[in-house]
Amino acid sequence: MTDKECFVVNNDTINSITFRKNKLLSKILLPDNLLFIGDAAFSFCMSLRQICIPASVQFVGVAAFCKSGLEEVVFKGVPKIIEPSIFIGCKHLKKVLVPMGQKQHFCKVLGIDRNLIFEGTESYKDLAPVTKKIEVRSEMTKRINTFSYNNRYFYWKSGDSVT
Repeated sequence: MTDKECFVVNNDTINSITFRKNKLLSKILLPDNLLFIGDAAFSFCMSLRQICIPASVQFVGVAAFCKSGLEEVVFKGVPKIIEPSIFIGCKHLKKVLVPMGQKQHFCKVLGIDRNLIFEGTESYKDLAPVTKKIEVRSEMTKRINTFSYNNRYFYWKSGDSVT
């Protein structure tokens, strides 16, 4: 990451259009308890290159990543519902990693070129930043103790980390 920012979601839901047209979003860390990614939640996030969707996700909404800058997507599990066209207009998409034995299912559901879908368990470490120090923006919660706060997400500048 250069001057872009990484967002951390601390909720089980990402509502529709939550990050839509966010120009700063280049990386995002989704929690292991995430259940719902709403319609167009990450649409037009042109700086977003990678995302790892936790196994807990049960629903991915229509056009969730529409016209984003995604190049690589990892599905750690198989959502019960994947709405149509989640990757429509993703011209930079090069790789979708899915759980073993699920390539055929994802080919059918995602409606993308099957040559972009791979099975396996690769390291996810490059998709989530190692963190040490948090910088909280003024519009976010005023105080953070460890990860105890009221807002749905916070973010920090690249180069910073959380311990």
